[in-house]
Amino acid sequence: MQHWQSPDVAQAINRRLTPGRYDLVHICDLVLMPYVLPHKHHTPFVVDRSRVDLQFQIMEHKTLRFSTRDRLLRWESYAKLWLYEKKLARESLLEVVCGPDDEVFLHQHVDPKAPVMVVANGVDLDYFHPASAPDSRAAEPTVIFCGAMDYSPNVDALRWFFESIHEKLLERLPGVRILIVGKNPIAEVQAYGTRPGVTVTGGVPDVRPYYRRAWLQMVPLRIGGGTRLKIVESLAIGTPVVSTTIGAQGLELKHGENILLADDPESFASEIFRALSDPALLRRIEENGIATATDRFGWPAIGARLANHYDTLISKSQPTEASH
Repeated sequence: MQHWQSPDVAQAINRRLTPGRYDLVHICDLVLMPYVLPHKHHTPFVVDRSRVDLQFQIMEHKTLRFSTRDRLLRWESYAKLWLYEKKLARESLLEVVCGPDDEVFLHQHVDPKAPVMVVANGVDLDYFHPASAPDSRAAEPTVIFCGAMDYSPNVDALRWFFESIHEKLLERLPGVRILIVGKNPIAEVQAYGTRPGVTVTGGVPDVRPYYRRAWLQMVPLRIGGGTRLKIVESLAIGTPVVSTTIGAQGLELKHGENILLADDPESFASEIFRALSDPALLRRIEENGIATATDRFGWPAIGARLANHYDTLISKSQPTEASH
């Protein structure tokens, strides 16, 4: 929390947040709460959470490899973070989360009365649109994994894939290509690029050509919570997805209809192979994915729903004439 605090930012916000100037303040994530908390009595605030921090860190704790010393230090941090989560739930007018799993966690482990609204992540449908050229896909079966490559859930996902899944897939489909696309690949991720058929691009100016080149996207995530942008982008652009259940949490997608789901190494390898070797299945998942993204994940519809809810919150929080 202290890492993200800046006296200059605090002063700038204090100058602007005068009583009566704003109906509502929308902030992004837990770390910005200290800036607006002193003004809560005259200007309510809502928090748009890309992930529930406590939930995310506990899932990291269960999945990643930490030393005994680091685990003890993290337990101390969890206690502090839990108290801060409870304060946020008590003081904010609303927490906007990305999926039902985030809502369930907040109500079970932080505050059963916390005001929460689930708003799934969206995608720019004009930007991430299906390819107009039918021959944009690579000649060889190609699987993409897209995301920030210094982000611990993505690093863990790749570690699990290459330790437990990749060889099983190669046994069935020796010519498969793996395309790892995303900024700031750490040394561990870069090393995967030395394997036959694996390419690590690092950051790219535009991910769309890579999505369109791939036959499908894999999402072998074992740490959930928060955003699933890679999935909604992939659906919108027409690149079918094979994911773990955790990776697709909150998007309400259906296995075999608009996504393929698998949670153990054998099943994950099998679902990738099944999709890559069955053109009809791949096409069905692609078409249903595009339709799902168009119907449910476009920003205009999501934004309108959130704006309408904010209007309701503002009308409820403003004092009536009788209370003046």
